[in-house]
Amino acid sequence: MKKNTMTLMAAGVCAAVVAQVANAGMVYWNMETASSTSNNISNLTVGSLTQGNNNGTTAMLTTTSPSSVYTFNLNSVTTNYSAANNAGAAARTGVLATGTSGSAYFEFTLTAGAGYTGSLTAIGFGTRSTSTGPISFTLRSSADSYGSDLATASGSTTAWSYKTASLANAASLGQSTAVTFRLYGYGGTGAPTAGTANWRIDDMTLTGSTAAIPAPGAVALIGLAGLVASRRRRN
Repeated sequence: MKKNTMTLMAAGVCAAVVAQVANAGMVYWNMETASSTSNNISNLTVGSLTQGNNNGTTAMLTTTSPSSVYTFNLNSVTTNYSAANNAGAAARTGVLATGTSGSAYFEFTLTAGAGYTGSLTAIGFGTRSTSTGPISFTLRSSADSYGSDLATASGSTTAWSYKTASLANAASLGQSTAVTFRLYGYGGTGAPTAGTANWRIDDMTLTGSTAAIPAPGAVALIGLAGLVASRRRRN
């Protein structure tokens, strides 16, 4: 009887811990402002979008060349392009270069709340380049000083299109620790004019989740459940 009671108690704790994992959702920018438009991932703080490695000076958010044509998934709903503001950058041409005065990027930070960890699993964004703008894209993070690809996409044209990319390995977010992500654009050719945007994005989405960190006592009971189960099998 005691063994059965202990097994049931530990199983109940395991179920409670598993139930804490499912804080999944999406972050969305329609580019009306640099702040995210919506975020239904609880216990996740999202920083404002900024531009970096710009070739000259350009306003990031404008109504120039509004998005068109594409649809995208927003919280399991097929959604049309927003067709208002978009975020622009003046990108340099050539291969990917993450250093100063290298490839242009859009940047944001994600921070899991105290007592929680998180992960980023996918990104989506509308994109349009001029004839000198980027044709390839990569998402990288501050976790390894922007040294490796988390997700990639390619095939930009002078018409708007929507790109989605899953992360080969989910990007981890430690509790209360900001991680900065950069979406780089590169691979363009020609002679871009400094101070003129040649790359635009819109309707950016992030797919991710957060999970409560189990209390030490819960972890101990999970271990006890495994021990009890092992003994029952031997008996």
